[in-house]
Amino acid sequence: MYRLIDLNIPFIYSSVHTSYKLLRERPEIVQRVVAAFAEIVYFVEKNPDKAKASMAKWMRINDQQALQAAYDTYAREILDRTMVVPGKAVAETVELARESGSPVRKKPEEIYDNTFVNNLEKSGFMKEVWGNENYRR
Repeated sequence: MYRLIDLNIPFIYSSVHTSYKLLRERPEIVQRVVAAFAEIVYFVEKNPDKAKASMAKWMRINDQQALQAAYDTYAREILDRTMVVPGKAVAETVELARESGSPVRKKPEEIYDNTFVNNLEKSGFMKEVWGNENYRR
C-alpha cells in the first residue's frame, strides 16, 4: 500500500464530479453539494472520534491504530480546507495520462471548475462555517 502524498506524483485527493449538463442547467444543486462538503470538512476536523467511527464502519475495521493513521493522513495531511482544486496538479495528471497513452483531448482547465468553491468564499459561507478560525492553513 502506498500513500500518494509520499510518492511525489500529482493527485487530487477528493473531488466532486458531475456532468456539464447539471453544471449548466442546475448550478444551484452543485453549489449546495459543494457547501455540504465544506461543512463535512469542518465536521471531520473538529470531531475526530465521530469521523473515525464513521471510517470504522465504512472500512469495516476496528483497529484503532489503523483508524488513527487513516484519520491523520486524511484530515491532517491531505485534506485542503479551502477545497480548491489545484490547477497545477490537474495539468500534471493530464500530462502523465497523455504520456501513458491515454487520449485526453481536453485542456486541464476544461476539466475542473473552482467557481462553486469561490462562491462560498465570496458569500462568507466559509467564514460562517469556520467562525473566527482561519480555514486557510
